[in-house]
Amino acid sequence: MDNIRYYILIIGVPISVIGAYFAFGEYIVRFYKWIFRKEKYERKICVKIIEWFSFIDGNLTEKGIDLKGLDLIEKEIDFLFNMEKNSKLMLKFSNKFIDKYLRFCGLKKEYRSKENFLKYAHIKHINLELILGLESHIQKRKITQLKMPFKTYWGIFRGNFHIFHQQYINGWNGIREDQKVIFSDIEMPIKLLRMYFRIY
Repeated sequence: MDNIRYYILIIGVPISVIGAYFAFGEYIVRFYKWIFRKEKYERKICVKIIEWFSFIDGNLTEKGIDLKGLDLIEKEIDFLFNMEKNSKLMLKFSNKFIDKYLRFCGLKKEYRSKENFLKYAHIKHINLELILGLESHIQKRKITQLKMPFKTYWGIFRGNFHIFHQQYINGWNGIREDQKVIFSDIEMPIKLLRMYFRIY
């Protein structure tokens, strides 16, 4: 009887260990698939936003741009954000990323600060504080220019483009210097996204 128990123990323990390994391994595989699926989805949105900017860059004339054509691309981007609760996708600009971005902008090491990052990344909007405040209330956590939902980031520079377009076709007449929106306010956030998602 003791021999039988001994053999059951000898055989049972490795089988249990192997079983636990495979069960745990399955969860690891699922976890990695979830991470890469999420990253792939974020990149898909980013590619569509780059397409949006390419449409602007290639079609902007002295009279402006075909807003109906642009609206179709914007609706596609909004649809992608609304799929599977992807409105919660977050952009987090770490110190390492900030350093990399400002190096790309040509700043020396001593000038690669968070303040200069916000300046050179053109993360700004006439109602930025209100936007971040409302988003913080909705998300029930602090939302800043350095950590915000991808959808909010898109909304900020999309809004900036439409402000820019209106000012541009009117030759910036009557617009104060601190209220001007220029092409860089749209172009630089796109360059930042390309770098963030490594789409070159």
